[in-house]
Amino acid sequence: MIKGTVKKVSGRNKEYDETTILKLLVLLTLANISYRGAKSFLEGNVEYIDYLGLKTIPSFQTLSRRARQLSLH
Repeated sequence: MIKGTVKKVSGRNKEYDETTILKLLVLLTLANISYRGAKSFLEGNVEYIDYLGLKTIPSFQTLSRRARQLSLH
């Protein structure tokens, strides 16, 4: 292996992949739900949790941070 070819990333692995976060953000936008309201919305609509393949519901902090990090181009 050539030194410097592996990209080192600090921090823990992401629990939710980018596609899942993007789908959830689109759903919340279409339903006019805030990041803070996402948990109660998803708990009341379990079919969305199953559709998205979520084991746990992301916190509003996670949604906010990941929305800022998404590259949409």
